Amino acid sequence: MLVPSYGDCDICKGSLSGELLQSTQCTCKKCGEVVQACSDCRNRRCPKCGGKLVSAFDDAAEKGIIF
Repeated sequence: MLVPSYGDCDICKGSLSGELLQSTQCTCKKCGEVVQACSDCRNRRCPKCGGKLVSAFDDAAEKGIIF
């Protein structure tokens, strides 16, 4: 089920309204930190360690899961 995202981006503090939780909730591949990130900040590095941020959609695509 696709879930709308609410609140603000943890990185830039911009609004997440109009985006999906599956695309805004990102996990760092290096340290495991979970952040809520807007579409602009998803392509940036983890604010904690500098690792790659991966959304649920990206993670599923890497595993071959198609929605």
